[in-house]
Amino acid sequence: MPIVTLTTDYGTTDSYIAEIKGSILTQTNQVSFIDVSHDIRKFDLYHGAHVVRNAFHSFPEGTLHLVSVGVFSPDSSYALSLYKGHHFCGPDNGVMSLIFEGLRATHNLITLPLPKEFNSFPAKFFFPIVAHHIAQGGTPEIIASAVPSLRPVFSPKPVIMNDLIRANIQYIDEFGNLITNLDTSEFEKVRAGRSFSIRFRLPGFRTQTISEHYNSVDEGDIVALFNQHGFLEIAINSGNASQLLGVQINDLISISFNDR
Repeated sequence: MPIVTLTTDYGTTDSYIAEIKGSILTQTNQVSFIDVSHDIRKFDLYHGAHVVRNAFHSFPEGTLHLVSVGVFSPDSSYALSLYKGHHFCGPDNGVMSLIFEGLRATHNLITLPLPKEFNSFPAKFFFPIVAHHIAQGGTPEIIASAVPSLRPVFSPKPVIMNDLIRANIQYIDEFGNLITNLDTSEFEKVRAGRSFSIRFRLPGFRTQTISEHYNSVDEGDIVALFNQHGFLEIAINSGNASQLLGVQINDLISISFNDR
């Protein structure tokens, strides 16, 4: 039974998720639904892409990942992409290009015209068609046309110098942990065995150690570690780093390196 995941910014108060699932089941009842998240910040393509990009690796090949985040433009279409045996479908509004940023995926744009009655809810039209097609073993080129790339949106990159890195906070999880856009290899390449200091917007807060676990420090202390996805994360043991450090998404942290 094919697995279908859903990631949206719809929330759970309204009927939207039920309508999509019901429409899919009307066309094919041989699917198993997994809700990744429906609490993506409204219209936040970066948040949606971050969640999908982190989550899909945990599912088996053949899974269909349905993504609906942000506004759908009438002059665009829905994309159907394939990466490492996983199928992805979502609006070509930038969220899909963010999911695959730096990855070699194949992309298609669905060629079916959107009926007027679905103008305000295109996912309810496209998702059931795609789910039925994939569940039946169909290939993307039957309902979509291959394209070299999708509508581009780019995420911020760390600013890297010989003795300094400025990284962006790209995500803040439910615990208030700060996930940056700096990965292990970039950090270690600049570090080159040197000591370092990670500083934040508020003066007086810094850390000079990379830890293995959140509880490597005392409760209430700052801990820096590279998380399971390989990105630098700043947390407070048993606390909320975002609140304590006054840091929000897109804020910068600085890492200075010293040869001594």
